[in-house]
Amino acid sequence: MNGIDLTDLVIDAEKTVGKVVLLKAAYATFEYQDGIPTAKRDGTRYRVATPVGTLNVKVKGEQTIDFDPDNGPVPVSFEALNLYVYYKNGKAGVAGRAKAIEVVDKGS
Repeated sequence: MNGIDLTDLVIDAEKTVGKVVLLKAAYATFEYQDGIPTAKRDGTRYRVATPVGTLNVKVKGEQTIDFDPDNGPVPVSFEALNLYVYYKNGKAGVAGRAKAIEVVDKGS
């Protein structure tokens, strides 16, 4: 019998990072074809600060938040955030995918 693979773990995103995180950066993402990125944009990767560390979360479709790093971090929440484990250069990492992102009213 083999052990559990890290990619098979189900991670409770809300219990891990909370509901509100701080947006620190936003980067365009592009479709890949045969392992090579194309010029066709497919979404945005948002880098956020969480209580447990920095996390990159991809949201497909058009970028819905205009982010200016000179204005400092912005409180945001994600719709249907799903955390997953990936491998890069032989090391495991954690990233996220979500259906949408929205700015949280600073008074909330």
